[in-house]
Amino acid sequence: MRLFVDQRWVFRILRHVLLFLSLVLIFSWVAYYRSPAEGGYLDHLLVVLINAVFFFGYAYLTVYLLIPKLLAQKKIGAFVVIFLVTGLGLSALKYLFSDFGF
Repeated sequence: MRLFVDQRWVFRILRHVLLFLSLVLIFSWVAYYRSPAEGGYLDHLLVVLINAVFFFGYAYLTVYLLIPKLLAQKKIGAFVVIFLVTGLGLSALKYLFSDFGF
């Protein structure tokens, strides 16, 4: 029970890692069973993992960096610009990485 209620950084990080891993495993399992394409589970796991790293990275950058530093200080214009530029940059990087990796 301590894992779910304790606010110390070790438990918080462990909760985030467990959430990340469980979502990656669930989505890769769904992708594997719903995909008409040939390929094993590990192929689907790799695709979902790469997408999850970029998606969660963008979410964590937004929640833990952009919102406290910009939005909480009423710098809405800067927040919107940096949010969009970061999203476009991460999308381009994911596209290049996916193209290179697959």
